[in-house]
Amino acid sequence: MIEIESIVYALPEQVVSNDDLKATYPDWEMDELYRKTGVASRHIAAPNETAVDLAERACHELIAKGYDLEYDFDTLIFCTETPDHQIPPNSGVLHGRLKMPQTVCAFDISIGCSG
Repeated sequence: MIEIESIVYALPEQVVSNDDLKATYPDWEMDELYRKTGVASRHIAAPNETAVDLAERACHELIAKGYDLEYDFDTLIFCTETPDHQIPPNSGVLHGRLKMPQTVCAFDISIGCSG
């Protein structure tokens, strides 16, 4: 049986609001932007922060919840619109950072622009 038991995520700490953007870009119509997108703020990664860094942080949340990355998982799926590089895939890098067993399958799902 295939089952998704848990989904985790991590967001960058820096948050930029529409008001912040308006201060930088006074000609932008922020009310119109919000009306069309529903976006009032967004998380912005630090200059050296990557998608794999965020995923690793999320996986540590699983560990804190009592999951054992060696025994509780048989597949790691990495979904992102912004992979860190083409090869190796983010899932392989994360698999290595977490020291997961070779029996754990790892693959990426690259999504396109959701807009």
